[in-house]
Amino acid sequence: MHEPDTTDEALMGRFREVFDQPAFDALLSRHYRRALLVAQRLLGDHAAAEDAVQEAFVRVVRSRREFDPARSFAAWFYTILRHICTDLIRRRARRARQVEELSQELPAVEFGSPVQSSTAVAELLRPLSPEDREILMFRVVESLPFNEIATRLGCSVEAAKKRAQRALRLLRERTDGV
Repeated sequence: MHEPDTTDEALMGRFREVFDQPAFDALLSRHYRRALLVAQRLLGDHAAAEDAVQEAFVRVVRSRREFDPARSFAAWFYTILRHICTDLIRRRARRARQVEELSQELPAVEFGSPVQSSTAVAELLRPLSPEDREILMFRVVESLPFNEIATRLGCSVEAAKKRAQRALRLLRERTDGV
């Protein structure tokens, strides 16, 4: 049993009012491990869970004035964490859909139609190397046939196709964890 001034709510109240660092450290210490387990269960990935928990504590700091000391700190905190995890899951699903759409565009025969949002594609391709981004941008955004891509890159058509396939595979690997 906690003393009245050491309950989560009392600690958060002190942190809320006077930015009491030891109070925040106590909350962090009390909730970090459990929060990590909750996030890991929701996300299925330890690294993503760590990021989610860190973001949740950052939001506690930023939103400290919104905390109602008459309510449960744990309920408030784990709601924040759950929302962050839900956003990450949605972002991961959106990226997977974008990669799938992109992969549908790549094998298009010679003259496919350009992707509607080159900004969205550019954002999706950002984790790739400049060379990998370049070939996918040529193929997907500019809708260039592989013979023209090969000419621009100074390689054979087969090499251009293989580079595009490799870049797509790397993109899939990198966006699986997002």
